[in-house]
Amino acid sequence: MSSFHVERLIEGSAKHLRERLKGLYWNGYLDRPLASEHVLRPGGGSYPCVYALGSKGARLLINEDGIDAARIGWTRKNNSARRPFIEHTLAISDLVTSLFAATDARLDITFDDMDALICALPARQCDFVQPFAWQVSTIHKGRHHTLGLAPDYAFSLKPDDMHRAHFYMVECDRGTMPVKRYGDDPFARTSIFKKLMAYQAGWK
Repeated sequence: MSSFHVERLIEGSAKHLRERLKGLYWNGYLDRPLASEHVLRPGGGSYPCVYALGSKGARLLINEDGIDAARIGWTRKNNSARRPFIEHTLAISDLVTSLFAATDARLDITFDDMDALICALPARQCDFVQPFAWQVSTIHKGRHHTLGLAPDYAFSLKPDDMHRAHFYMVECDRGTMPVKRYGDDPFARTSIFKKLMAYQAGWK
């Protein structure tokens, strides 16, 4: 996340929050990925400082919450992240923080984020690296295809006047893949068309 995202999620002085983030960074609890220095926001301008989990922060989460983040070199992992990955991650953070901010002000809507949805899954599925990933079979132009899909994010919204929640799966497209590929097998590589076909088959 960037400091902008943190400010949207936590009440308080933006100046003090940024000072706290700097302190966590200089003490090794947070990290700043090297490739994040030149990441641009959609529509122009650059993000404020981008922060990722640091090694000391990971150890703290393990000790306090039992989160399984062991045996990972977090600094090496953060610095190996390239600009397209960071931009994609920050775009998802834009959506998530906007959802939190919008629903926090609404008493008539219950918002469940991805972590809450994962906790509601069967125990075995919760342990998957990508618990919302699935494979579907579909037929396109007379040929059978098996398509895999892993949404970038998932959440649900439940208005108080409805008995059921509405579930959403998010694909964050930054214009880095073609709408459709042509050739003998249009599903051999990723495309927006391939993803939409997989979502349609999964919905059916």
